[in-house]
Amino acid sequence: MVYKLLSLVLLKCSIISQIKDSDFNIFFIRIPNDTPLSVLDQVGQVSKLHQQSFDWQHYDFMRDYQNNRIQAVANAPKQVNYYTNIGSDNLFVFYDSNHNNESTVHTIVEDLQLQMDFDLLKIDFNPYHGFIRDDVTFNQVLSIIKEGKLPYPSHVNGTIRKFDSDSGLKLLERFRGWRNKPASLIQYNFKFPVMKLNPKMIIEKTLPSKGDLLIFFHSNEYTECQKHNQQWNTLAKHFSNVQGLNFAEIDFTSDTLVGEWFYQLPMFFLYKKGMHYKSYQMEANLKTQHIVQYLKNNSQSYKSFVNNQIEKRAIMKKQDYYVFQNYCAPIYTHPQSVALNLKHQLLDYDDIVTRDVNQNIELVGYALRPFEEYRGQRLGSEFLEILRFDNSMAQTKAFVVRAPLFAEQRKQFWALVKDGYMPIGMMGYMSYPKYDSYEAFLDDKIPLLKDSGLTHMFKAFAGWLHSTKEPGQFIGNQHPRLRFSESDLQYYIVDTAVPKNITQTKKDIDLLYIINDEEQIDFHMKTQNWKLALASFEKIANSSSKIKVVSMGKQLPKHLKGKIIRKKFVEQNEEFYGYLARAKVLFVPSVHNSSPKLITQALTLDTAVLVNQDIIGGWNYVNEQTGAFFKDENDILPVLKDLIKKQKEKKLSPRQWYQNYFVKQPKRLQAFVELLRWEYKKPQDDLYYMQ
Repeated sequence: MVYKLLSLVLLKCSIISQIKDSDFNIFFIRIPNDTPLSVLDQVGQVSKLHQQSFDWQHYDFMRDYQNNRIQAVANAPKQVNYYTNIGSDNLFVFYDSNHNNESTVHTIVEDLQLQMDFDLLKIDFNPYHGFIRDDVTFNQVLSIIKEGKLPYPSHVNGTIRKFDSDSGLKLLERFRGWRNKPASLIQYNFKFPVMKLNPKMIIEKTLPSKGDLLIFFHSNEYTECQKHNQQWNTLAKHFSNVQGLNFAEIDFTSDTLVGEWFYQLPMFFLYKKGMHYKSYQMEANLKTQHIVQYLKNNSQSYKSFVNNQIEKRAIMKKQDYYVFQNYCAPIYTHPQSVALNLKHQLLDYDDIVTRDVNQNIELVGYALRPFEEYRGQRLGSEFLEILRFDNSMAQTKAFVVRAPLFAEQRKQFWALVKDGYMPIGMMGYMSYPKYDSYEAFLDDKIPLLKDSGLTHMFKAFAGWLHSTKEPGQFIGNQHPRLRFSESDLQYYIVDTAVPKNITQTKKDIDLLYIINDEEQIDFHMKTQNWKLALASFEKIANSSSKIKVVSMGKQLPKHLKGKIIRKKFVEQNEEFYGYLARAKVLFVPSVHNSSPKLITQALTLDTAVLVNQDIIGGWNYVNEQTGAFFKDENDILPVLKDLIKKQKEKKLSPRQWYQNYFVKQPKRLQAFVELLRWEYKKPQDDLYYMQ
């Protein structure tokens, strides 16, 4: 609003000598002669009967005029004098040029200063004169003020019947009284206390000398600055315990109005300890992560703080969390080392990662993406690279292995490790890394788990991401681990791939079952538990319930045709997600699945899930808001009916629950990776890997 207002009026300094440390500024702006009284309607629906009936009368937000409490005086000359604050240190007085001019206003100002000296009133102000541009109407100026003033709870504005020395003095006293009110002081201050500095300290190089000084240059009456106020509050509060780093703010509203500051706001400047005569301006991008990164690179105080935080977050042995171990070391051959490892080391990092996510505002989050190629060699789907979850999608030089690797793939694995990539294991392929004889008949990768080369590779993993209730039975007890799977990140992937209104799709399918019959049919029949699915279909079909069941994929047996609707399998595209969105309940009879992305895809589309209670992974998505478990075909019908009833009564909220769950998952992954970096003595800063 300040910049727009300055584009409509022309200001000039008063010939009266300026006071160096004045309390505030007053801008006397001449209203054009031909301005109709009706323009005040823009400010507060002022009655057109407003006339000069009293020497002095002011109205907060024109309340009295709205109530028609002022009556017209016959044949009294009409006069328009309007005043309003701009921030806490500036008062604009728009005076009627039919009754006053710059000379008479100048005389009024001199009288005010003499009267204040005589009455010993300690009110110092700097006067400025100005006028509205010829091509601009007063109506336009009022519109800018009305639309541009920020929604603070307390303003001072109103009208003056007759502008002279007496009414001017009352106006000064009123403005001073308003500035001293607690409500007025609070609204222009930050919630978390920071140093409030004067712009002249920058010019005169008199900034406080202690430590690094991070200053927020802003205007209290500029919307763009207001957007960053909460951000500044958060930063100041979060880093209040950083020794040697001080936060301050400077309001440049007055300096902008009088032409002493003509740069764009807001801005952030860093003044280093012992070098406050020199400023370091931050880049135009004022996002929190960029500010934090800027401090990392330029503030010695903050660098020391970060190093200290890393040590604290590392869960030291003396805190009874864990003892540092290099997991490549041959601890298994030393009974004493094994005993110490089991006694002191906390393998499950879930609690400490949650604490880190809640306290560490620097985390932007990590995402997973297929690691398709490296140095001209094609990597298999078993590799996923870990990227920053922001616009850069930059590499972090960490990757996960989510399935057993053949000998040639292991060569690629060791090449990545040699080049500085940190490997992490992740459950996502049946019971991997646990060997299961049943699964060995289904897939030729599973027998590889008995290969000593693969076992040796596992020892190089920095940690494991798992999805099971009993991680020790699947991944052992030698590595740090976190409950996290690829299916945790499906919300963002699905939500960006489907139409925005897809969740409003009519749910006309009671139960949906999906099985891929286009490749590896025998494999999918086992992993998707086709046998249990058919047994459940028979129970539903033979009941008297009118439940609409759709099976997408494999052909149904003859005795179920006509009772169960079969749809051809489609790849994961808009049509596929359309079926998921139409379903009230998704049927998941699988057991040998450790990362069922289909479950979280359904939750994203506001579809409840009916899940086998013995499933390896994905059980943690099932609760009263998202669905239910079933044991076998004998209890499928009552559980399904109950879910359909809850869905009809709107007692389920699968999408909302998963959305809330998903928000923290990228940051959980980053927190875990950072802890592993610390253990491996690797650099903590992502910029190291992004360069």
